[in-house]
Amino acid sequence: MTDHLRVPNVDLGDPIGNGSFGRVFRGRHRTLEVDVAVKFVGPDAVGNVDGALHEARLMARLDHPNLVRIFDAGRSNGSLYLVLELMDGTCSTSRPLPADRAVDVTRQLLAGLQSLHDARILHRDIKPANCLVRTRDGRVKLADLGIAVEDSTRGTRPHDLAGTLPYMAPELFEAPPRFGPASDLYALGRTMECLLLARDPFPQGSTGAVLAWIQEGHAPRIGERRPDVPAELSRLIDRLCARSVADRPAAAAEAIATLTARATPTVIRSADDRTALLVGSWVLGTEIPGDANFHKHAVTHLRTGVAGRLALLKQRCPLSSTSPLILASAERASRLSHPGIAEVVDWGLHADRAYVVTRSQGRALQALVESSGPIGEFEAVRMTRDLADALAYLHGAGLVYQVVNPLFALLASDARRAQLAWPMFCVANGSSAMSDASPLLISVPLYAAPESLVRPARHTESRSPATGELGSRIDKSVDLYGIGEVLFYLIAGKPARRDRPETVALLVEKMAGPVRLRDAVPGVSGPTSLLVAELTDPDPTKRPASAEEVRDRLDRIASGLGA
Repeated sequence: MTDHLRVPNVDLGDPIGNGSFGRVFRGRHRTLEVDVAVKFVGPDAVGNVDGALHEARLMARLDHPNLVRIFDAGRSNGSLYLVLELMDGTCSTSRPLPADRAVDVTRQLLAGLQSLHDARILHRDIKPANCLVRTRDGRVKLADLGIAVEDSTRGTRPHDLAGTLPYMAPELFEAPPRFGPASDLYALGRTMECLLLARDPFPQGSTGAVLAWIQEGHAPRIGERRPDVPAELSRLIDRLCARSVADRPAAAAEAIATLTARATPTVIRSADDRTALLVGSWVLGTEIPGDANFHKHAVTHLRTGVAGRLALLKQRCPLSSTSPLILASAERASRLSHPGIAEVVDWGLHADRAYVVTRSQGRALQALVESSGPIGEFEAVRMTRDLADALAYLHGAGLVYQVVNPLFALLASDARRAQLAWPMFCVANGSSAMSDASPLLISVPLYAAPESLVRPARHTESRSPATGELGSRIDKSVDLYGIGEVLFYLIAGKPARRDRPETVALLVEKMAGPVRLRDAVPGVSGPTSLLVAELTDPDPTKRPASAEEVRDRLDRIASGLGA
């Protein structure tokens, strides 16, 4: 019965699962209009509920196609609830897995696990029941992410032993227990062993018998029981299940590299690219929602297994003729080195279309706020400080980013730091807003500085509607305006000038003054509200003088809020 359980915006349905941590119900999210799974973690559950809620918040920031998405979390009548993406199948339903499917499933699970470990999060309970399938496309996802723990919090506390016994690594039963990424890799190896066999390989007797089986280090030897399984997968499972941590792969990425040359990944192909599984040296994984211009995929390098994000220009799109510009931008971006800027690791042409590969990353800040609501002032200040530091680096190199806003600001792969997306539209400070070949002035109107919305005619100068200053050149002050927009959005949960008019004439009338954050969020601190007002002043000369100044002020604000 769910009479005593309530979840905001969700209509609860029938129960669909039970476990040591609580119950799972089917639900319908009224606002998002999607089916969801709602998991309740009771106050008597194994582990720390407060810790689970903290980790659920971290999980909501991760963006990987092989991790079950968390939409929301909170408390209801003493229980923690997690609102999760609803998956309609498990890997166990087709057990024993066909050999080729097993290679694909292993790669997908390893990719999701590497994303978790990049964020310094340990899953702790990988097993067949937590490997879910979306049947319409075969995508496999790791589940139960809301009760994972941060790697830096592990120690000798009792909850470090949480998990399902047959999948727990031998080092967990040492004194003290050693829980780390290698333990997750062991559990994944045991999971694949089970999925390849019709019957569980571990003893079905007492807990003591299972524990002895673990500690004695029984090797899988999948190749003997399933000779049809590719040799590289058999060898990998043997290594993953090795009793000694030193004999296992050092990371999930290393394990992926042993499979990429043989694997045939599940790919959701686009209408204009139905054949390619390889783009350059990158193996396409599952597709990530793209935009009007790019197909986007999680990818792994063919030889090293390193994870990345690939953006491939669409055949028919607004930017379809700009491959040379994209490649030149990627080459320039590859020379940049700052933790606040997404790293470009490769680029090239595929079927005469540009592609760019960056390091793996978390969600866009706009997507994070849309799914989880506004961010607290202290955390928003710290994230914006990361972006200001990145801009200080870019401006020091004589460059202007141009599109600083919640769409182009991301969480890094560790789900803690903020960074700018790779600088595709970066230009030299003081560049002409219009070149002979193509426009250099780029903006997202909803978040753009007023001077960025004035597009001068070729070979002429025009004036900013707000200041009367010449508007034919691109100046770093547009980036400072963007910082103000990001900070406002994170705290208020909406754009600063939500009702922006469509014409420049109306814009002049509407943007007569700076944005007042305290009008939208009365409880925000005075220094934060003042900084937003200065950054969003329509007159560029009244904004702070530099990104360094903005970064330093954000440091002082964070110090005051965190004291």
